Amino acid sequence: MKLSILCMVIFVFFHGILNAIPVDLIEAENIADARLTRDGRNLSFVITSCITLENSQYESPLAYVFELSPAGYVITSADTDLPPVIAYSYTDNCTDAESERSILLEMIAMDIELRLSFLDDAPPELLGIHRAWWEEYSTGNYALLSDNLLEQWPPAGTTPTEGWLMENWTQGAPYNGYCPMDLIAGSRSVAGCPAVAMASILNFGETTNGTQFSDTDDYYHNYHEYYWIDDDHIAHDFPSWPELNVYLDSLENRYLNHEQLTNSDKAALVYSCGAACKQVYTASVSGTFGVDQAYDAYLKFNFTDCSLLNASSDSLYEKLSANMMTAMPAHLAIVDAVPATVGHNVIVDGYNTDEFYHLNFGWGGAYNGWYQFPLSGMPYGMNIIEGVILDIGEGQQSIEGEAIQDEIPAMFLSCQTNPVSDHLLINLEILQRCEVNVSVYSISGHLLETVANREFYPGFCQLGWVPENTGNGVYILAASGSWGVETARFTILD
Repeated sequence: MKLSILCMVIFVFFHGILNAIPVDLIEAENIADARLTRDGRNLSFVITSCITLENSQYESPLAYVFELSPAGYVITSADTDLPPVIAYSYTDNCTDAESERSILLEMIAMDIELRLSFLDDAPPELLGIHRAWWEEYSTGNYALLSDNLLEQWPPAGTTPTEGWLMENWTQGAPYNGYCPMDLIAGSRSVAGCPAVAMASILNFGETTNGTQFSDTDDYYHNYHEYYWIDDDHIAHDFPSWPELNVYLDSLENRYLNHEQLTNSDKAALVYSCGAACKQVYTASVSGTFGVDQAYDAYLKFNFTDCSLLNASSDSLYEKLSANMMTAMPAHLAIVDAVPATVGHNVIVDGYNTDEFYHLNFGWGGAYNGWYQFPLSGMPYGMNIIEGVILDIGEGQQSIEGEAIQDEIPAMFLSCQTNPVSDHLLINLEILQRCEVNVSVYSISGHLLETVANREFYPGFCQLGWVPENTGNGVYILAASGSWGVETARFTILD
């Protein structure tokens, strides 16, 4: 009896794999609604319109793009051999009212066409998983998807970008303010995606690790224009190493004092990252010739524990997701082919247990969203990982790492006011007499202030903390003692 049931299940499973089912608009909209419900956004976001992406050769649907109000999109595939949801965002739109074109949709259409062309080589097990996901989205009976419960880092709604980064930097002003002038074009060079990605990650960690530049960092700029960095700083109007070092000292002091950055600070950080990457510069495009240049730049900035992995590295996604869980954004380089003809450096700064990763493209927020690996919905059809730089900084392990605790904790910690505008109320439930240190940390692990450091007696206690010189973002409250550590996160929103 068990054998006959097993044979029937296998037959149905492979029969489904061999017969992909086209998806109509009604079913696709149900899938988009299911994504909203799964993310807890169904009460605050509504579908306002739909765009059908069509196959350029056969005029058949490739995907359905559901635009959301107040902002965002959900893109579903039109073939059950592909994942049901390709990409989504609750902060950025996929169309521009001032333009008839949508670069994002053109990119995704190309990507889906490429992935459809490789379906014949896809493992049957993968196609079976995709079909099971369709069933789960359609019925709401989740089994494969995160064991029914969706977890996300950072938690939904706690940051303005949806990822760990608190700001969307871009390649134009003010971030390119110290990049070399393109004398042929007669305008300043754009910052370059490797530099913007790296600078955004360093800014999130609030440190340059005291990095300074010297004549040993000189390199020959051998693309479009030919000159030496930094020897030709006057001709191309960019900082010399001594000038850049002064800017970096000022920037590091602002980080230490948790002060708001100036445009000059941001420009100095972006240019220093580009110089460390040994980028080439033009007014239209700036960048590197390989991800190893970005890796060397992180080593230059004394991130000696970082690692460079490629698509075939062992446990790549396990390590990447672990970085996301500890608030450590990663530097991802993607290309369209080997050898590459088109490439881009992006920031991975979020993860959820439906296997979506949040990508920040360094284009001022444009096209940011949640994408599912293997790389689906990637711009320019970039479906090959050139490399991922992981373990950049210390993340939250310095505060939220493993701690040896008694079987019965000494206390419980919670934030009564969250989000916080001008005053944080801290609740402590003390179970046994103990010494407790209560402190506030930035998301990257920097101590901001100690709220209390004394002996507490059993009972309920409430403490207060007033944020000063702290920007909007996610922060960590930690209560520690000989018994271990308790942590809670809170968000400051002015």
